[in-house]
Amino acid sequence: MLISAGLLLVLLCGSSSSLVAATCPSVRVGTPTELTLSSSDPDSLCFVAPGEASQQYRLTIRTPTYGRYQIQRGSSGFGWSRPADGIYYCTPGAFVITFGEYVAGATVTINARLKPSDCVSDFIGFNGKVPIKATDAGDTTAVYWSHHMYYLKASEFKFEIPGEGTVTMRNGSSVEISGDPGSETYISIEVYWTLGGKRKRFNGYLTANGTNWWMDEARVYNADEEWVYFGRYQASPGGTVVLQNTPLMSGKLNECFQRDELVLSSTDSSGSSITFKNFALAAFLPWHGRCAPRCSAALLRAADSGVDSGAAPQGLGKRLPCVHQRHCAGHRR
Repeated sequence: MLISAGLLLVLLCGSSSSLVAATCPSVRVGTPTELTLSSSDPDSLCFVAPGEASQQYRLTIRTPTYGRYQIQRGSSGFGWSRPADGIYYCTPGAFVITFGEYVAGATVTINARLKPSDCVSDFIGFNGKVPIKATDAGDTTAVYWSHHMYYLKASEFKFEIPGEGTVTMRNGSSVEISGDPGSETYISIEVYWTLGGKRKRFNGYLTANGTNWWMDEARVYNADEEWVYFGRYQASPGGTVVLQNTPLMSGKLNECFQRDELVLSSTDSSGSSITFKNFALAAFLPWHGRCAPRCSAALLRAADSGVDSGAAPQGLGKRLPCVHQRHCAGHRR
């Protein structure tokens, strides 16, 4: 049963912040907060983030009861529905957060940790399947990145910025594989790691139209932790943005995109580049209907060999059908 808490939101917005903070339970770092959502108990439909407004926290909000949920923080919010198990939500401290949609009687557990940087709101998992926690990258330039909506594998990943040398994930630490799960028409690939005391990043932005997908833009951090851009959107000398005709890469939905070598060139005149070797990308997961056997070798390596530098999600064979080629003919999700 779905209940709208619109009336509650009006009441909260019309109240003073001190009154709201006094009636909504406060979440504390290291101590789970449990709410049983009910329209008869307004205090169960709101909570206060820990700390101060100058701090940033990542909340883990989960419930065993599947349904449609939405939280609101001022004019921003985040929603999830079946089969999502819950969300990670980034928020400044001390903010009041309310449930705008929920399943009546559902119990929600909220945990918080301080997350000063690289915080991304995201789904926790689907039907209990979650991406394996990313480990330190190890002594290799190979990458195996997976998230709810994509899987990317390459035997070598590097980017080069003139004057700064070559950057890889070899021996990188504090690795995070993330991204905006977006929708059926938009997702992002977002990867973080630390190398030589500097934070490194790769972002890629993908769009789909029901038949095809394409990447319009990619970015990496330079030595000053500032973005270097790659893609279709280029700035002209007059400062206007020009859309080029060719995306960085493109493919068909429900098919594996593979290249022996893929080189992305920067949109400025710096001569920067991103290179992937033996590259495979499965985007906009989960796939439906028939699958592409060509992806099997790449997927099997991640699923069966224990390789993990951001690695394959648990239950990969269910999320991306036909990991084994013998299962591919006519396999249905």
